[in-house]
Amino acid sequence: MFTDVSDLFVYNPPMLGYGVAVSDVDGDGRFEFIIAGFGFPNRVLAWDGERLVDRYDPLLAASNRQAIGVATADMDGDGREEIYVLNTDTFLGAKRFGDNLFAFRGGEWHDLFTNPTNHHSVNLVAGRSVCATDRFGTGRYSFVVANYGGPFRLYETNGMDEMHDAAEDAGIALITGGRALVSLPLISVPGTMDIFAANENGANFLFVNNGDGTYT
Repeated sequence: MFTDVSDLFVYNPPMLGYGVAVSDVDGDGRFEFIIAGFGFPNRVLAWDGERLVDRYDPLLAASNRQAIGVATADMDGDGREEIYVLNTDTFLGAKRFGDNLFAFRGGEWHDLFTNPTNHHSVNLVAGRSVCATDRFGTGRYSFVVANYGGPFRLYETNGMDEMHDAAEDAGIALITGGRALVSLPLISVPGTMDIFAANENGANFLFVNNGDGTYT
């Protein structure tokens, strides 16, 4: 049985929120909620011992974007999770504004997609969902993006903050009406993660890890 404890929010304005992730955003060993705001700032909510309070960061807020999903994972193995925010400003196909990929560097957050070396990798297709997967079983994660009217994306880093879309290499660069994603050890060999994609106007996808980081 659940109890409504909404009064524990210090600040709880009406907003369109299209997703939530849990991560240790400030590195204090405790988890925060990251809420994706659609036409509203993204929010980071932390428990202060008594109530949920905002941990506002102007970069993470990305107030000029329309977020529809968020996922967190450690891409580079440094022990600090990156934050992928999926943005969309159109129903399907090409969009104007790209996604955000936030990494903590030098004591502050940076959007890696603003690096000149990553401009060619920015996702400019309307997406619906994002999740993290460890396709090689190494503890270094990739972000999977389900696009609507464009190919799926699989973002990875070379360890130097340069992004690469490995979807084609992995065998998941399919075009459909992507709606939802989840990745977990499902039916493939132990220690590897599969990907399930729920799609609109077409069949769903179950990508089975072949054990070498590619999918069938």
